[in-house]
Amino acid sequence: METSYSIFIIDIGSESTAETPIKGAEHRENISPKGLANPEEWFSLVHKPVPIKEAMKIKKARDAINHEWEKLEKKGSWPYETVREKADVIKENKANKTKAHFGQLMILCHIKNAQLECELWDYKGRLVFRGDQVKDEDGKYAVFSEQGTCASHLMAARFVDAIAHMPGMSGEDADATGAYTQTQLGPECPKTWITLPKDRWPKEWFGKYTEPVVELRTNLYGHPLAGLFWEKHCQKAVTAVGFTKVTGWECLYKHEKWGLFLSIYVDDFKMGG
Repeated sequence: METSYSIFIIDIGSESTAETPIKGAEHRENISPKGLANPEEWFSLVHKPVPIKEAMKIKKARDAINHEWEKLEKKGSWPYETVREKADVIKENKANKTKAHFGQLMILCHIKNAQLECELWDYKGRLVFRGDQVKDEDGKYAVFSEQGTCASHLMAARFVDAIAHMPGMSGEDADATGAYTQTQLGPECPKTWITLPKDRWPKEWFGKYTEPVVELRTNLYGHPLAGLFWEKHCQKAVTAVGFTKVTGWECLYKHEKWGLFLSIYVDDFKMGG
């Protein structure tokens, strides 16, 4: 039996109630004609890393990286008005016997569809938090809770597929926009400060600061607890519209009123009913 699947993009942070379902963005075809003539090419979709020094010499790559910077800056991910001298922040936390984390960002660039001719390449820039280099106010490597995200079982996704194939049923797949960065760092994490590369410093910083740091507020990819904060954000959003957890199944939800089952795997949402 044929089943119709829709693919759309969803912002899980949108305001919603049980009467007004979460609003997604306009429909976007995730599978676009890229000259993929051979069936094998549809399953290649090579994501090739580009060294940053090389990426900065390529206009499309630079534009992709700058787009990522601007997107996160617009979200207020690290408000520039929070700037302080790192030494002063450390001194203050030691005096008050409070915890603080200090880290840095790492720039990534990849070529999407690298298996195709170069004119068909798409460049993707991303900023991630160096979760392996986080230190506390004493200069020691930060220790994070071992609490992680719940397991998302493959059988849960298959269960939703099976329901979608039943008579009178249908299914939808959704990809969360920005995923982790839709939410903030949680209270489980001490105040986190990051060092920005000099080419992103506002001009008034030069000559005024030696080692400036700004407060990181957005939940960035790479943070050791990023998955946990995102999962809590998702659970809060879907339960707000009437979904409840299926007993014994992690990351699988049901909606009694609408007759739906929802499986969540990181930023992938699969729903059937």
